[in-house]
Amino acid sequence: MKPISRTALAFTACALTLTACTSPPAKREAHPVATATKTSAPTSRPSPHCPPKNPKAPAPAAEKDGVRVANPVRQKDTNGFLVGVDVPNCGQKPAQYEVNVRLIGPRGYLAFLQVRTDTVQPGQTVSGVYMARDEGGTSVEEGDTPHVVIYNVITEKP
Repeated sequence: MKPISRTALAFTACALTLTACTSPPAKREAHPVATATKTSAPTSRPSPHCPPKNPKAPAPAAEKDGVRVANPVRQKDTNGFLVGVDVPNCGQKPAQYEVNVRLIGPRGYLAFLQVRTDTVQPGQTVSGVYMARDEGGTSVEEGDTPHVVIYNVITEKP
């Protein structure tokens, strides 16, 4: 058997590399959860359909994509907090919303709140007060208030 020359070996390796780089990438399978529902984030620009903010209302603890979350109010008997959430539809079409909120406090306090709305018409706002508390039993001392973070606002077309 004859040994392969360095030139032939380099030419073969170069051809294989060129083929690998120029061939189309394999089609990836979509994750089943991602394809189950189509979602899109609402636009954050002002809309004529979005209700104006009340100048006399206190500043929200958190605001994202038009959704406003009020400062949490302590509930002594349950070691939780009442949280007011306003979800406006600033778009031009009816939509359903899912808002995910975290309350983060000292000593590892972490409470999750998920708000789902029915169909909200353009210019309409859905408001509600919800209970949030740390399922692990961590408490927040009197006088402390957890930090509020809206980490996800999902808009779905009905």
